[in-house]
Amino acid sequence: KEIELDPEFKTVLQALEKHSKHPIAKAVVERYPESQKEFTILNEISGQGIVAKDDHHTYLAGNKKLMAEYDVKYDESLLKEAMDNKYSYIIVAKDKVLLGIVYIADVIKESSKEAIRRLKKRGVRVIMCTGDSEVIAKNIATEVAVDDYIAEVRPEDKYEVVKKCQKDGLVAMVGDGINDAIALTSADVSFAIANGSDIAYESSDLILMKNDLSDIDFMMELSNKTIRIIKQNLFWALFYNAIFIPVAAGVFYNSFGLSLNPMIGAFSMSLSSIIVLSNALRIRKIKKDEIIIKKEEKQMKKVVIDVEGMMCQNCVRHVTEALKPLGNDVEVSLDTNKAILQTDASDEVLKKAIEDEGYKVVAIHHES
Repeated sequence: KEIELDPEFKTVLQALEKHSKHPIAKAVVERYPESQKEFTILNEISGQGIVAKDDHHTYLAGNKKLMAEYDVKYDESLLKEAMDNKYSYIIVAKDKVLLGIVYIADVIKESSKEAIRRLKKRGVRVIMCTGDSEVIAKNIATEVAVDDYIAEVRPEDKYEVVKKCQKDGLVAMVGDGINDAIALTSADVSFAIANGSDIAYESSDLILMKNDLSDIDFMMELSNKTIRIIKQNLFWALFYNAIFIPVAAGVFYNSFGLSLNPMIGAFSMSLSSIIVLSNALRIRKIKKDEIIIKKEEKQMKKVVIDVEGMMCQNCVRHVTEALKPLGNDVEVSLDTNKAILQTDASDEVLKKAIEDEGYKVVAIHHES
């Protein structure tokens, strides 16, 4: 939706945004017709917006910070609908005069919610860093049930978040724009979104071609299976060589009369290589859909958790929201101070989810 205050609004908006690499800018360009207007000087300010000039005027498209910096005056009540509905927005101005505002709704994919739920089941802490306002960031963070969020961040802030988290373990970063490049480069593993900017591609280790966050869970599962196969191959190769090389070398011939015909030894070595190679090729059979199905087919058990520290229905809501991504049929009672759910998550993951909300887990009981 747009608030158009000047006929030049859409022309300026499209002309500015077509120079930006941000995914939202691409959406704006698709929404509005091609503009014939061109600017000779263009500057994209990270976390604020775009500034452009022609021979006579200065044009702006961005957030409130950018407008304040260039002393653009406007009635902030025009943003009320955006804030009430938790929309993002782009303010467009010309020479300190407001031309119009575009409201942008963040549509969250169901696959993203499921992907975050799966990652949290693995014990992964999920943090959302965004340049959006506190209100919008909080709304999205609540809907997708991330562990934490940081709003109104600059590129260097994302870098600092990655560095801080690396003190506690390995960090994976997912990004799509210029603002994410520094953080993507500094993370232990980095993923770029397929429709993101070129600099995000160059800064990342992997690209999610389907724009689906569930591919991250798949890559973690694939990596774990790959490591297991490597360990299996190392074991069998070392086991085989530890037994047959001394026998083939005649080490045990004088003592035990053990020897190995060279032809049989050569055949056995070839057979060992075939076994190791065949075991390694099993990785090709791993499909994303099969992994998801197998994970869903895990037997979910009923778990009863004794929780200490809940004082009101707001506390109940916090505990419920913490457990929802980890299982089904979540019930939290203030009367009994218990949380009940069907889950296959480990006790450590369940305990961490609740205690991160500020409550204490006294005991966890499993029922068949």
